[in-house]
Amino acid sequence: MPLVVFEAQACGKPVVASAVGSIPHVIADGKTGLLCAPGDVTGFAERILELWCSPEMRRAIGDAARVSVRANHSAESMTAQYIEALNRVRPTTCRTGTTNCAGE
Repeated sequence: MPLVVFEAQACGKPVVASAVGSIPHVIADGKTGLLCAPGDVTGFAERILELWCSPEMRRAIGDAARVSVRANHSAESMTAQYIEALNRVRPTTCRTGTTNCAGE
Protein backbone atom coordinates (compact mmCIF):
# COMPACT_ATOMS: atom_id res chain seq x y z
CA MET A 1 0.00 0.00 0.00
CA PRO A 2 1.26 3.48 -0.83
CA LEU A 3 1.83 4.97 2.63
CA VAL A 4 2.72 8.44 1.33
CA VAL A 5 -0.64 8.60 -0.48
CA PHE A 6 -2.48 7.72 2.74
CA GLU A 7 -0.51 10.32 4.68
CA ALA A 8 -1.26 13.08 2.17
CA GLN A 9 -4.93 12.13 2.00
CA ALA A 10 -5.23 12.03 5.78
CA CYS A 11 -3.99 15.64 5.78
CA GLY A 12 -6.63 16.59 3.20
CA LYS A 13 -4.13 17.08 0.39
CA PRO A 14 -5.19 16.18 -3.16
CA VAL A 15 -2.85 13.59 -4.67
CA VAL A 16 -1.76 13.26 -8.28
CA ALA A 17 -0.29 9.83 -8.98
CA SER A 18 0.41 7.33 -11.72
CA ALA A 19 -2.08 4.49 -11.98
CA VAL A 20 0.33 1.73 -10.93
CA GLY A 21 0.29 -1.02 -8.32
CA SER A 22 -2.35 -0.58 -5.65
CA ILE A 23 -2.67 3.19 -6.14
CA PRO A 24 -5.84 2.92 -8.30
CA HIS A 25 -7.44 1.00 -5.41
CA VAL A 26 -6.70 3.91 -3.09
CA ILE A 27 -7.45 6.87 -5.37
CA ALA A 28 -10.80 7.25 -7.09
CA ASP A 29 -9.83 9.37 -10.10
CA GLY A 30 -11.44 12.79 -9.93
CA LYS A 31 -12.96 12.08 -6.52
CA THR A 32 -10.24 11.33 -3.98
CA GLY A 33 -7.27 12.22 -6.18
CA LEU A 34 -6.15 12.40 -9.77
CA LEU A 35 -4.59 9.55 -11.73
CA CYS A 36 -2.57 9.53 -14.91
CA ALA A 37 -1.08 6.81 -17.07
CA PRO A 38 2.33 5.49 -16.05
CA GLY A 39 5.07 7.42 -17.83
CA ASP A 40 2.71 10.16 -19.06
CA VAL A 41 4.70 13.18 -17.92
CA THR A 42 2.56 15.61 -19.92
CA GLY A 43 -0.64 14.14 -18.47
CA PHE A 44 0.83 14.29 -14.98
CA ALA A 45 1.70 17.98 -15.43
CA GLU A 46 -1.79 18.68 -16.80
CA ARG A 47 -3.41 17.07 -13.75
CA ILE A 48 -1.25 19.21 -11.46
CA LEU A 49 -2.28 22.31 -13.40
CA GLU A 50 -5.96 21.34 -13.03
CA LEU A 51 -5.51 21.48 -9.27
CA TRP A 52 -3.38 24.62 -9.42
CA CYS A 53 -6.10 26.47 -11.35
CA SER A 54 -9.03 25.33 -9.24
CA PRO A 55 -9.00 25.93 -5.49
CA GLU A 56 -12.51 24.47 -5.35
CA MET A 57 -11.31 21.22 -6.93
CA ARG A 58 -8.31 21.06 -4.58
CA ARG A 59 -10.55 21.52 -1.58
CA ALA A 60 -13.21 19.05 -2.75
CA ILE A 61 -10.72 16.31 -3.63
CA GLY A 62 -8.70 16.90 -0.46
CA ASP A 63 -11.82 16.74 1.72
CA ALA A 64 -13.10 13.60 -0.01
CA ALA A 65 -9.67 11.98 0.28
CA ARG A 66 -9.49 12.72 4.02
CA VAL A 67 -12.93 11.20 4.60
CA SER A 68 -12.10 8.15 2.48
CA VAL A 69 -8.73 7.38 4.07
CA ARG A 70 -10.10 7.76 7.59
CA ALA A 71 -13.10 5.55 6.79
CA ASN A 72 -11.17 2.85 4.93
CA HIS A 73 -7.56 2.94 6.07
CA SER A 74 -7.43 4.19 9.66
CA ALA A 75 -6.05 1.89 12.34
CA GLU A 76 -9.59 1.26 13.58
CA SER A 77 -11.05 0.44 10.17
CA MET A 78 -8.06 -1.73 9.18
CA THR A 79 -8.33 -3.67 12.47
CA ALA A 80 -12.03 -4.25 11.85
CA GLN A 81 -11.29 -5.42 8.30
CA TYR A 82 -8.59 -7.84 9.53
CA ILE A 83 -10.94 -9.28 12.16
CA GLU A 84 -13.67 -9.69 9.56
CA ALA A 85 -11.27 -11.46 7.17
CA LEU A 86 -9.98 -13.76 9.90
CA ASN A 87 -13.51 -14.61 10.98
CA ARG A 88 -14.36 -15.60 7.39
CA VAL A 89 -11.53 -18.12 7.22
CA ARG A 90 -11.64 -19.41 10.80
CA PRO A 91 -13.82 -22.51 11.30
CA THR A 92 -17.26 -21.73 12.69
CA THR A 93 -16.66 -23.95 15.71
CA CYS A 94 -13.73 -21.75 16.75
CA ARG A 95 -15.93 -18.68 16.66
CA THR A 96 -18.60 -20.26 18.83
CA GLY A 97 -16.13 -21.81 21.26
CA THR A 98 -17.66 -25.31 21.02
CA THR A 99 -14.33 -27.04 20.30
CA ASN A 100 -10.67 -26.55 21.01
CA CYS A 101 -9.34 -24.82 17.90
CA ALA A 102 -5.78 -25.98 18.62
CA GLY A 103 -6.89 -29.42 17.49
CA GLU A 104 -6.74 -30.99 20.96
